[in-house]
Amino acid sequence: MSRASIQKFVDELVVEMGKKSPMFRSDYNLQPHTFVFTPGRLGTQMIKVAKMSSNDGWNLTNRDIKKIRTLAGIHGAILVDYIKGLGGKSYSTKGVKLTFTTSTDQEVLNPKWKRDAMPDAPPMYDQNDIYQKVRSAYSDAIEDFFEAVQDYFTSQERQYTSNKTGRQRKKAIRTGRDGSGGIATSAGSVIEAGHAHGEGILETQMRLAFTTTYDNLSKELQAEGIADAQEMYQILQGLGLNLSVVRADDGEGFVIMLENRSGNKAAGQDAKKAKAEFIATASDVIREADLGNLEGSDSIIRRNRKLIIKGIAEEFRKNRRARVTTEDITLIKSKGKGSATIGKPNIKKAKVVSLDAKVALPKAKRRTGKRKPAPPKMALENILGVLNNQLPKVVAANMGNPRLENRTGRFAQSVRATDVTKTPQGFASIGYTYMKERYGGYESTSGSRFADVDRDPRPLIDQSIREIVIGFGLGRVFTRRQ
Repeated sequence: MSRASIQKFVDELVVEMGKKSPMFRSDYNLQPHTFVFTPGRLGTQMIKVAKMSSNDGWNLTNRDIKKIRTLAGIHGAILVDYIKGLGGKSYSTKGVKLTFTTSTDQEVLNPKWKRDAMPDAPPMYDQNDIYQKVRSAYSDAIEDFFEAVQDYFTSQERQYTSNKTGRQRKKAIRTGRDGSGGIATSAGSVIEAGHAHGEGILETQMRLAFTTTYDNLSKELQAEGIADAQEMYQILQGLGLNLSVVRADDGEGFVIMLENRSGNKAAGQDAKKAKAEFIATASDVIREADLGNLEGSDSIIRRNRKLIIKGIAEEFRKNRRARVTTEDITLIKSKGKGSATIGKPNIKKAKVVSLDAKVALPKAKRRTGKRKPAPPKMALENILGVLNNQLPKVVAANMGNPRLENRTGRFAQSVRATDVTKTPQGFASIGYTYMKERYGGYESTSGSRFADVDRDPRPLIDQSIREIVIGFGLGRVFTRRQ
């Protein structure tokens, strides 16, 4: 694929991203929403809220934390049973998961706080509004949980001196980032529905912009071997573009979890910053990118490498006593209408066997233990694109009980090689990252209550990286989590 084609796509994508989305937020509310809930997570989010409130001048004790978790367990279990009654299935430890659609049998009632404050308000939303259907399903149980937590704090006789006002105040769950606002009167002021990481409304709108850009240029891109928008996404990702603001999947439906309100807003702000950064820098990144390792179907370098190995291997196989083993040399062709095939490489100046020449093989000796030819070695700077193109599918293939299980694909899609360096001894050292804010707690050394040797993401990613680079002739390889 030419630099001009990539540049044109990115330039038009930037323009498309700057346009007003043709779909309103209410349009997305009509799509299926999968509600994922565990009592443990509910407790964790409320503890975060309490910590922010305590910034006003009081201490959140271990006793307070234990009480919040106990209440989360009690009220969370009630919500789990209710969601299971709607058709939900068990999820993780003591949790539940249910995909809400228009056919889900759930009355979309106003939340409890609204019914109390506005008794004359219409009692029911539109049944087709799936987002409101989810909120209606959890609202009353979460409101009861919030009231129990708030009663626990406000019933304590000890007061504290407010950092903001200098006056005596009751310990309580309060509004405001610094915990200095008024006493929160409803769960909705501190806990709200949040989208799964990387799958919010903004990221979904940017996926629509991405797909629209591809559709507008589809004839040109397919002529160059890029079959669909997802293949283009992988190419740009392999070139190092930060696509975190573009939803990784096809953008259909949403996963909803309960989040503390401040954290949820912060995530939304981060997405807006990522969008602004992409628009400002994407074109410059492409202009400076090394396209030698461009991944569409097979990159130019990889295709040439496979053709060279194939030619040499075929000559060796003509000797019946020669046993030849190679890396995977299957040429990956694009699914598009065009062809990315570049033909046989010109290697006359290279110190390797020409693919067109006959190889004069030495007579095989009658002995065992004959050495195999050393595999061609790939330069360190050339492997990042290969790694990042293959990592998601290899990681997904290696997942499964007792390891992390591949339910949504988010973890596998988040794994990315960041750099490749040499150790002082000359070995390859590959840095990688993944969605640590969501899955880092499973690391066996995290100190989290979720820490688990079996579910630790690091060995899973290490194995996947080694499986990909085993044929690169790098020798000993080290991996490190960034």
